[in-house]
Amino acid sequence: MVLKGLVANLQFCIADHCYLRASCSPSHWRNAADMSAFRKHLLSLVCLLGVSTAQGQDAAVKTTEAAPERQLQRCDSYYPLGGRAAGITVINFELTSKGGMNNVRVVRPSGNADLDSAAIKCASDFMPAWNMEDQHAISGGVVANDSAAVEWKQDGPSMLSFGCPYPILPLRLNQQGKIVLSLKILKDGTVPQPAVTQSSGFGDLDKAAVSCVRIWRFAPVLQQGNPVEFDWQTTVRFGIVD
Repeated sequence: MVLKGLVANLQFCIADHCYLRASCSPSHWRNAADMSAFRKHLLSLVCLLGVSTAQGQDAAVKTTEAAPERQLQRCDSYYPLGGRAAGITVINFELTSKGGMNNVRVVRPSGNADLDSAAIKCASDFMPAWNMEDQHAISGGVVANDSAAVEWKQDGPSMLSFGCPYPILPLRLNQQGKIVLSLKILKDGTVPQPAVTQSSGFGDLDKAAVSCVRIWRFAPVLQQGNPVEFDWQTTVRFGIVD
């Protein structure tokens, strides 16, 4: 599902692969302070998880043209009592080297304050176990900036998706780039050893992409009803993209 026309031309695309995308130009900002504030609070939203075709002779034969299905966390149990409002909440936060969340902010409210509070609670409880200890830290042990989104549905599952943590030093240095990774989806849906096949040119961004993708979980790929290993390729982009 693609939601268009959000604040400051920010677009969020929440689908089975759950990616967040931002697109903006200087013409959208009244002054340099506006752009600086956007970069500070929202740049981490730009973690684009692309999909491509299966790679390698040993890859399982695809039985569908769809990409392997990522398994995401459901926030249904966090719905406030007394109603099933719909909407999307996007939050931004700082990630510490110990996996904690600092300075949590709602950057795209759903229109329902109870849903926004529930999104923060759900995201806090199901924070992925990213390994960011090898990244540079600033005050408070902050190593990255990240975002999460919950799409609240009245008649379906309400899914939580996280962006890839944007390392704080490359973010401050305005380092941007695309990383292409190859991964083998094992029979249990894990991807323990993603490998960089195209570097961003920045080591910290490459490491962050590998750390992010390594903890993904997929629904097992089936061939004739049996789970099989599956070679796949994905792209992670850090930065503002068109």
